Amino acid sequence: MLFKIESGYPDRESNINQGREAIHYSVTILCNPFSLIERIHIQNYPALSHFAKTILSLSLVEIKERNTIMKLYNISHMLVRRVSAGLGIFALLALFCMQSGTAFAANTHPAFVRIIHASPDIGIVDAFVDGQKILSSFEFGTVTDYTPLPAGSHKLQIALIGKGVNASLVTQTMTVEEGSAYTVAALGTNASGFSFSVFKDNNLVAGTGARVRVYHLSPYAGAVNVEAGSDTIVKGLSYPQASNYVDVPAGAYTFNLTGAAQYAPAPLSTDVKPWTVTSIFAVGPVKGNTQIRFVSTAIAGTPGMPQTGSDPNAVPSTPSRLPVMFIGGMLIMIGLGGSYGVRKYGRKKER
Repeated sequence: MLFKIESGYPDRESNINQGREAIHYSVTILCNPFSLIERIHIQNYPALSHFAKTILSLSLVEIKERNTIMKLYNISHMLVRRVSAGLGIFALLALFCMQSGTAFAANTHPAFVRIIHASPDIGIVDAFVDGQKILSSFEFGTVTDYTPLPAGSHKLQIALIGKGVNASLVTQTMTVEEGSAYTVAALGTNASGFSFSVFKDNNLVAGTGARVRVYHLSPYAGAVNVEAGSDTIVKGLSYPQASNYVDVPAGAYTFNLTGAAQYAPAPLSTDVKPWTVTSIFAVGPVKGNTQIRFVSTAIAGTPGMPQTGSDPNAVPSTPSRLPVMFIGGMLIMIGLGGSYGVRKYGRKKER
């Protein structure tokens, strides 16, 4: 009961009418508050009793409070939805960037290439890769170190020193794989023409052992044998081929080439150190010389060629993607859970 009518109150009929009017406005406000709020101004109703005005005032205050609460609720609901969506998008972007970063890292592992000048008739040259000069004044019998080269196809060229790439004597395309090592030999004579031969190398060394590989790059010698002391380690190697890798104990060796008596080179004496790969190149002879020439080079454990699998020192692995994926998944779940909770709470409030 909103109010009590006193029997002794003067002008009893007037009070009853005012009470009915107050009830009418209260009910109208509760049923349709927004349209009434725009029209009602209590001060414009002097006929209403103080009691009726008080009731209307309290009703309007309650409606305003409810409007404020609803506005705050709507704002918070919208804010949570946007934050949830933002977290979800952030998580997806993080995962995308992580995947892209991993793919990019995988594609940036280079190949490793070295070049040997083994053509006795070309002379001193410049070498080019994809039109860019990589070697200048490159002489016969010279072998470079391994140099990183992006995986994929590349155009190799050599030209006489100072002539430029447009005057190249040899132009050839080679394809290299990431993490692999290659030896490129510039070969040929004036009579046969000039070309590149590409050999794929494998510089893995087990434990503290050593390996030896022989490259037959002499166009004037037939099939040859290679001896290490009293042991024949390579038999019947033809031009232009490379032998299999031969595992040998570390120590001092003298290598001899047999089977090409007319061009036999002087013996090669060298120390084969533990955990090394020794490459022996048989080149020449050059004009005016009748002897094949031995050129040797050794790499120690291939520490300069990471990501090839040849380095016995552990190469840091790619960071695990699981933590990033876990965090991204948690952010998405939190975002979805928050949005679902707000929607559920909103439906409960509506009921």
